[in-house]
Amino acid sequence: MPAFTAGDYEEIQGQRADVTRDITASAPGEISYGYVGKEIRVPARSISAKALVLGSDVVINRIEDEVAYVEEWAVVEQRL
Repeated sequence: MPAFTAGDYEEIQGQRADVTRDITASAPGEISYGYVGKEIRVPARSISAKALVLGSDVVINRIEDEVAYVEEWAVVEQRL
């Protein structure tokens, strides 16, 4: 993952992304999202215990230790 500043993390929080490698309760997967005109891929974990499969539409909740913690877009959309 590229080195980001604290300001970058704030801009990324809440951004939609796609799961590019399955995320399970026991192992991180990977997501892809666009940032400053580039496609970024980073390790990711679900903020719930639910597995997220390849192609799932998710929202980045936060990034900790260079791992994105994500939630399904459908769940976030219901709260809006």
